[in-house]
Amino acid sequence: MPLDFLLEIGSEEIPDWMIEPALEHLKGAFTKLLADHKLKGGVAWVDATPRRLVVQLTGLPKGQKDSVETVSGPPKSAGEGAAMGFARKMGVTPEQLETVTTDKGEYFCFKRKLVGKSTGEILAAALPGLILGIPWPKTMYWLGKGTPRFIRPIRWIVALLGPKVVEFEVTGVKSGAATMGHRRLAKSKKPVKVSIKNYEQKLLENFVVVRAEARRRKIEAGIADLLAGTGLRVKPDASLADTLCDITEYPTPILGSFAESYLSLPAEVLVTVMRHHQKYFSVVREDGSLAPHFIAVMNTESDSEGFVRAGNERVLRARFNDARFFYDVDQKKTLLERVADLKHVTFQKDIGSYFDKVKRMEKTLADLDARRACELCKCDLTTDMVKEFTDLQGLVGGIYARAQGESEAVAQAIYEHYKPLSMEDSIPSTLAGQQLALADKMDTLTECFRVGLIPTGSKDPFALRRAAQGVVKILVEGTLEAKLHELIASDALKTFLKIAYATISATTRATPTMK
Repeated sequence: MPLDFLLEIGSEEIPDWMIEPALEHLKGAFTKLLADHKLKGGVAWVDATPRRLVVQLTGLPKGQKDSVETVSGPPKSAGEGAAMGFARKMGVTPEQLETVTTDKGEYFCFKRKLVGKSTGEILAAALPGLILGIPWPKTMYWLGKGTPRFIRPIRWIVALLGPKVVEFEVTGVKSGAATMGHRRLAKSKKPVKVSIKNYEQKLLENFVVVRAEARRRKIEAGIADLLAGTGLRVKPDASLADTLCDITEYPTPILGSFAESYLSLPAEVLVTVMRHHQKYFSVVREDGSLAPHFIAVMNTESDSEGFVRAGNERVLRARFNDARFFYDVDQKKTLLERVADLKHVTFQKDIGSYFDKVKRMEKTLADLDARRACELCKCDLTTDMVKEFTDLQGLVGGIYARAQGESEAVAQAIYEHYKPLSMEDSIPSTLAGQQLALADKMDTLTECFRVGLIPTGSKDPFALRRAAQGVVKILVEGTLEAKLHELIASDALKTFLKIAYATISATTRATPTMK
């Protein structure tokens, strides 16, 4: 009867952004392990919470099948002495040897029976190395220098093959059949004994939702209950939802509020503060405008006294006050007055400053709106707002340009000139914006290639692959008359852009038309 196998690696909290790659590695490692040992079965599922990585295999046999291995020996022409030596090496008598005919003649051989190992034996031998082989970006010692490293201290290990424990040890932690519940909400601080069949239910009883998708549904249902009948809705944010699923074991949303007066700040600033600094969902009204509310997700059951909500509101109020201060201070100096300051902001040491970059970009632009936007587009790098909230670069420039009386065409071009930020992102919506974005990306590519900063392997510190894909997307989807071959300065860059073109073609499952 086929067996299931469950592995849970329990640890201190793992950084959310490291979880998905670790699970992908574990899935691949177990698939390879089964293939290498000729074991049937496969990976049923992998999942995680901040304190545990979980893998379940299904359809495993009790062990390997017995097999026969043919060991080749010396040629038969070598004589009786060679045969005796080979037999002695194999631990048998010469009479037990056989001969096999090959293209090179007859050879002595011995066919020995290999007794298959049990699946439990194979797993026990492989799991310590498999666990410690997860390629974390960073690892740590916690038992002293020279001891095994892991992303965080390992506290417990569940390893069950059917009803039996697969026994092994990692960093002094022995495998067993007991897990741990929620750090604060669990019924008991003692280990919880589980089986493969009741594993998820036992953890749920101790306030741990093992599956990330189930945590996501719990968050969505909680938000729906909070906003029911209010006329409000949450601003969709799939990436934030992923993060919240990976930092909680028992997520519970709560609705908080802030003073209406803060809505005088640009919505982009408020949303960024809530999302990136506090991991809050923004809330909008029916017309899409920002509402003076937010949704936080706790890693606990309830907030009946309102203490958690009040604490989140207090922290957000301080953050918003900082943003208001930065905004007011920034307005004392226009974007135009900041142009000279770009001489002191380095783009890259061998390429020069952002002032130099802007001047090169201007030479490629004929449209007046695009040229004016180009002159101002990097000036927000010198503002306090962008220094504090780096994700707002470009957006702040567009917002400030609009507030300081620049034309809408100029403000919008600045606001969108970093687009597209990914293959899924849209290109700038205006002609001036497309021209500016293209000039910016092509300058980055041309100059980086000129000084030898060509991406190799996974290293791409200046995001040149993303810039190349952005160039292709703008030329494919935009309204520009520019031709790609007219923009390319080197054969190496030409090849690089061809790869970006092929990537977009493969992603869209169509062949885009290139001007």
